[in-house]
Amino acid sequence: MNRILLPPQLSVVAQAGPEPGSVVRQLHGESMGTTWSVSVCAPPDRLDALPLQQLLQAELDDVVEQMSHWKADSELSRFNGAPAG
Repeated sequence: MNRILLPPQLSVVAQAGPEPGSVVRQLHGESMGTTWSVSVCAPPDRLDALPLQQLLQAELDDVVEQMSHWKADSELSRFNGAPAG
């Protein structure tokens, strides 16, 4: 199973709490027929939101590629369509 690892600068913020001057950024996207959102609180100079949003979206896209029963070419659909044995 893939795990999302926070960049080191965000890991420190996540452990210590928000620093003075931190801002809340809203990240969002679509996956599995619905939407997702994440709120990240960090100093503006220590958070590049776009790469983090892209990383989160890529992780969710990987789940869809593996587990979707709507996509005929997902790993789960191919498994379910395979002959017994």
